Amino acid sequence: MWRKRLPLLLALAMAPALAATPAQPAVGPRVVALTADVAEIVLALDAQHLLVGRDKLARQPQLAKVPEIGSSRALTPQPVLASKPDLVLGSDQAQPPAIYDQLQALGLKVGRIRHSEDPAAFADGIRQVGQALGQAPRAEQLAARWLKALQPQAGKGKRVLFSYDGRLVAGSGTAGDAIIRAAGAMNSAADVQGFLP
Repeated sequence: MWRKRLPLLLALAMAPALAATPAQPAVGPRVVALTADVAEIVLALDAQHLLVGRDKLARQPQLAKVPEIGSSRALTPQPVLASKPDLVLGSDQAQPPAIYDQLQALGLKVGRIRHSEDPAAFADGIRQVGQALGQAPRAEQLAARWLKALQPQAGKGKRVLFSYDGRLVAGSGTAGDAIIRAAGAMNSAADVQGFLP
């Protein structure tokens, strides 16, 4: 669902700002990203070289050569096992939720990244992925940039309507609302709490 991925899109937009930080060596764990949001964080941390499998919904050009393990909406253990990962990471978007227990029961090291719908709390997800990849300092930099980017800009008087696939609008208290305010615009659906058709 797009509402869970929007904060990551902004994180990806900030990734070039981290280019001045030296990239990590090409050694590290073989990682499968069960969900697109986690794959996007790995990419924003410039650690895509660690990925040996990804959610097919992670469609960034930099990930094109990383094998797909299926859709995060209907995961099964077999494609993940075939990737021979050292580490499997995913968020609460992974379905079915039992996939984590199934993979752990098969002897895989599994990390479930937990972050709330609050865009500011997404920084915790960035830190969790960075910690799991052994890139905590780089993740802390990205999390700090993320939080700074969320600070509302001076209003420009423009009204914006943020819609998810043309069916839902983002009201107040959503990631879309936070992005609109961070851009200095006004949310046309600010009177709506959450998401409504």
